[in-house]
Amino acid sequence: MALPNNCRIIGKSISTNNNPITNIRADKILNVPYFDKSVLFRDVIDLTKEAVESKKKMDAILRKCLSKYVADDNNPDRPIREIKGRIKTPESTMEKVQGFIQNSPGLAPKLRTKAGIKDEIKDLIGNKIVLRSDDKKDTATILKELFKANKNGDLNITEVEIYYPTLKGKEEDFVQFMQTQYGKKISRKECEKIIGDKDYFSYVARNEIDKLAEKYGIEVKYPPRNTGYTAIHVSTISPDGFKGEIQIVGCNVEKLSNVEHQYYKAKCGKKVDPALKAAFEPIMPQSENTEIKDLTQDYTFFAYIFERLKAKIHYKQKIDTEFLRAPKRLLDLQLGFNQNAPIIRGHWARNKNIDWKMYTIPQ
Repeated sequence: MALPNNCRIIGKSISTNNNPITNIRADKILNVPYFDKSVLFRDVIDLTKEAVESKKKMDAILRKCLSKYVADDNNPDRPIREIKGRIKTPESTMEKVQGFIQNSPGLAPKLRTKAGIKDEIKDLIGNKIVLRSDDKKDTATILKELFKANKNGDLNITEVEIYYPTLKGKEEDFVQFMQTQYGKKISRKECEKIIGDKDYFSYVARNEIDKLAEKYGIEVKYPPRNTGYTAIHVSTISPDGFKGEIQIVGCNVEKLSNVEHQYYKAKCGKKVDPALKAAFEPIMPQSENTEIKDLTQDYTFFAYIFERLKAKIHYKQKIDTEFLRAPKRLLDLQLGFNQNAPIIRGHWARNKNIDWKMYTIPQ
């Protein structure tokens, strides 16, 4: 494979001027079909470098409009725990391009150009607003500030998606789950009330966000999630054309999603850590073991529900490191769970003998 100028192979990685933001594993880019690999690699590296300034500007915009809502030592009760930002890694961009080609071959001509890749990758720039508070009014205030930034030209918001778990078809399972977890503290009538309230697990009331969206001319969608994942995704586009996503998510859900994402990747047939590949085979697309797939899906769904209920029923505003206990059938598969709490073995850890709980996986 011919490499772009200023690139060299270091072990299994390709480096451009020793800049870590442009490092990518060489063996990850050799299996993308239909492309001149060196040209595709060069385009992805160029986009990654060009996105740096846009990411810095986005970070500055969010600090400007939201800093007064971020908790600190002097103001611990503010609704935002922290604001994070990142640029999509070249490796992740390459994987997404490959996924586009496999699932939508008609996109191949477009994705042969740097402009086409830039247009199709919707989250080259990503930010995450992690909520400390579960107060829907607080979340509405944060969205209002983003909408105001859009109106005055600091942001260009193209769409807002409110993700919430749908209980349709899971009504009886939900009642059983609630009464198992909370016993006599919650009645069937209370469970049915929750089932009928689409806003119950959402971070913002639908009527409130609809009013704001109409006032500021923002398109809002409400895609239900059968995964249980709950979040608000705000799609943006920068003046230089980079598409980004601002995620608004609660602190407990964020901690769970950091690890559940590994299971999501396996379920969707995306690349997972080689050390986990064998363990994850029962839930990958090629597996015909529908029982395990359904069991894993049900577990992750109710694990997310469990995280949202912490703020609702227990009224805890701190991060709770106890997760929903996995069923024995999953524990027996050794997909990474243990009896006391879901756990991922130390595949990513410096010390392979350590079991890292979900909420302490090293980056």
